[in-house]
Amino acid sequence: MYVLVAYATRRGPTTIIAERIATGLRANGVHARAEPITNVKTTTIYQAVVLGGNAHMSHWLDAAVRFARHHRKELADRAVWLFSSGPKGTARSAAEDTPPREFHQLVKLVEPRGEHVFAGSQPHVLSLEDEEAIEAWTEEIAAELLAVQ
Repeated sequence: MYVLVAYATRRGPTTIIAERIATGLRANGVHARAEPITNVKTTTIYQAVVLGGNAHMSHWLDAAVRFARHHRKELADRAVWLFSSGPKGTARSAAEDTPPREFHQLVKLVEPRGEHVFAGSQPHVLSLEDEEAIEAWTEEIAAELLAVQ
């Protein structure tokens, strides 16, 4: 099982989240790598994709939306999860209740197995709450991937 954690970001937290997810998957026995979506030409070499981006004003970054739409046929044939890093300073409970508006369209487009919105934080810093949420979500993804091997 080889997993791509692709992400679009303007600031550090989304990159950190993507890297933590890839690291967590590897720690759970799943081959994974994190890459900015600008570096990804195809998803065909991966069996699963975790796609993320940061949200601003309740919208996912355009680059992440374009990536999902452009690769929709490839993504439809793979296990996919979506994540977003919320606006800076958003309380975790509020962030979970407000996924980016584009998630509703993308859920229909790529049929992800799961989605998660992580509360925003300062650039290059994650809260302990975010760290724990990332770890828990990553373990869920790994368990599901390993169950089908």
